[in-house]
Amino acid sequence: MKAWCAEHQIPFNKMKYWVRKLSPKSDKRKNTNWLPVKSIPAATEPEQLPAHPLVVRVGGASIEVRRDFDAHLLCQVVRTLEAGC
Repeated sequence: MKAWCAEHQIPFNKMKYWVRKLSPKSDKRKNTNWLPVKSIPAATEPEQLPAHPLVVRVGGASIEVRRDFDAHLLCQVVRTLEAGC
């Protein structure tokens, strides 16, 4: 690989970096840790929702969602956080 890089004027260190990065063995998705989630039946009435807030984490931010939340506002806030305001 070193000779090929020299012949094609590609820095050997950059080539090693990209080979490693694109290698299937370096796929970071394999290292994902999934956590169990307890699901509850969907509530049809606001009074059926739990009294304690639901905590939504987006990146390093935490948002407490209460029974009477504004769904449109929550969507806007999450999109803004995902965009890295």
